[in-house]
Amino acid sequence: MPDVSGLDVQSTLSQCDQSVPVIFVSGQADISTSVRAMKAGAVDFLTKPVDGDELVSAVRRALDRSTRIRDERQNQKRDREAFDKLSPREKDVCVRIAQGLLNKQVGFELGTSEKTVKAQRAHVMQKLGAHSIADVVRLVERLRISSGNHLSRAAAVGSR
Repeated sequence: MPDVSGLDVQSTLSQCDQSVPVIFVSGQADISTSVRAMKAGAVDFLTKPVDGDELVSAVRRALDRSTRIRDERQNQKRDREAFDKLSPREKDVCVRIAQGLLNKQVGFELGTSEKTVKAQRAHVMQKLGAHSIADVVRLVERLRISSGNHLSRAAAVGSR
């Protein structure tokens, strides 16, 4: 490409939050360029002439990566949507039970009865589609990891 390098295209894609897997194929590659490309997330850096099997293998890895990223994003979206269905109080209860607090402790922190917390906890479980507290803990942890600010309000309240 005359005016734009492959590294420029890769950089632009990553700035646009496009997780498009990139495979470099170059006839004028140097070690510095290939290292920069790989550090920036390229799937592979092939030099011309390209072996057909090597190219097919790189494309398969790129497709696998793309599928994995798409699946992770769909799972994150599903987790966020489930958490967003909770009321503010249910979010407070959810975060606290995910931290391992007992109903009595959650009630004390929130200034409510243990019986009320049990009811709110049941709503949390139902709305999240959770079958166990472990499911709730895993969902909250995935949300915390994927988008730390998504739980910021509830987590801030829960860390008192």
